[in-house]
Amino acid sequence: MSKKYLGLALAISAASAAQAGNVTTSGEDLVIDTDSGIKVKVSDNSASFQLGGRIQWDYDATQSDDNGVDTTDFDVRRARLYAKGHFGDWAYKTQFNVAESDGADGCTAEDLYIRYMGFGSAATVTIGKQKEPFGLEELTSSKDISALERSAMTERYAPGRSGGI
Repeated sequence: MSKKYLGLALAISAASAAQAGNVTTSGEDLVIDTDSGIKVKVSDNSASFQLGGRIQWDYDATQSDDNGVDTTDFDVRRARLYAKGHFGDWAYKTQFNVAESDGADGCTAEDLYIRYMGFGSAATVTIGKQKEPFGLEELTSSKDISALERSAMTERYAPGRSGGI
């Protein structure tokens, strides 16, 4: 029963945020955007916070002439929730996959890091679990690739996500 109330509260808050537009407070001006997720930022862009997520479905139907058995399969490939933002020279991102992934039940952390960007264009330092920069195909988000999966070469040789600096 409490899940119904939680869903109702989230729906009402998202609808009210969509109608809010610009919010002026006693201090800094806040800009609330609901274009893709919920984004809140200070008007001078010194701090921001964003919540979002995505669900990717997969449906498969097979007709077999050999044994006469038709099969269908419906699967949630990815169900990800994320929070990200920045404050001054610091940025962070947390992203969790809440769908079954590789046969594992439960929630897995996809990204979980903090980043320091105070060195200008010379360098950034990122600490935590993150995508390793290995090729354009690996760095492109799964929501922006046209195929269901990445190529076999990328799947085999790209390191994916791992913890480190």
